Amino acid sequence: MFRLAHSLLLRRFLRPALPHLNWNERQLAEWTTALGESPESALERLRVAGLLVQFSPTDDNLASAVASIYGVAQLRVMLKSRALKLSGKKNELVARLLVADSQGITREIDNLGLFHCSCEGTKLAAVFEARKEEAKRNAIDAIEARDYESAILQYQGIENDLGFPKWEFERAPSPAFIELVMTVNPRILAGCSDEVLAKLRCAMALQCIAGRHAPRDLLAGLNTGIRLDAETAARMIFFLARHTEDTRQWRELDIKFVTHFAAVGSCPTCTTLNGKKWSIDEAPELPSAECSNDDLGCRCLYQPVIDNP
Repeated sequence: MFRLAHSLLLRRFLRPALPHLNWNERQLAEWTTALGESPESALERLRVAGLLVQFSPTDDNLASAVASIYGVAQLRVMLKSRALKLSGKKNELVARLLVADSQGITREIDNLGLFHCSCEGTKLAAVFEARKEEAKRNAIDAIEARDYESAILQYQGIENDLGFPKWEFERAPSPAFIELVMTVNPRILAGCSDEVLAKLRCAMALQCIAGRHAPRDLLAGLNTGIRLDAETAARMIFFLARHTEDTRQWRELDIKFVTHFAAVGSCPTCTTLNGKKWSIDEAPELPSAECSNDDLGCRCLYQPVIDNP
């Protein structure tokens, strides 16, 4: 009997990989809890079941194996040892290496003792991805229906089924915070159409809810109509929601003043405000609409002044 965590473990072997796992003590303990057995025991059972098989390099799969196992720095060392040119993108380095010494590389790969998923193993590995895709669809439907609690439960279900220990900082966001993400209207995004704003809000809400399982393609190709790209614009929505929530909590604690903090690399306008003290009721909106950082957007924040004057 294999768990959802076994499907996640198998995903490491969709491309050829070494069978031993270079994990620290904490990672091993977390995986042991999720798998219900040690990772070594799980890998052995997957091999016995024929889901994980030894990789045999051929002309057809050699390039993908080399790209999977070696980083750019390692490839350049291998090229240098063969007196070959070192420049180029990773796929170019791999191709150059194989043209020069395919037999030597084949022997080297074969001696590593790599494993990869069999056809049946690939099917089990796909179970986890299918579960994430289902959660994404259901969560988006729930977000669009303003049922934020149901959206959060979609990904909590994945985490519960995976069975990894939960850390305090990994708590799911509250429905109230997701509502903020879906309703705030940062002035820095003035010029975005309502349609674009709706897509940005939904994508950021899903990212907050999904956490480590967040899909990466929701904003692909989206033209915001302003100087900020879609990923940066979505972050501006998150920052305003977070700032709004922080300010609410500070007021409850009777905080009267905040100081402006501009991150390293902020634009000149934001940098000149670094350290400025504001009344909490008069502090300008963050992210700042006056920020001129086109690449990252405004990353300023306020810090509470505990000792009020």
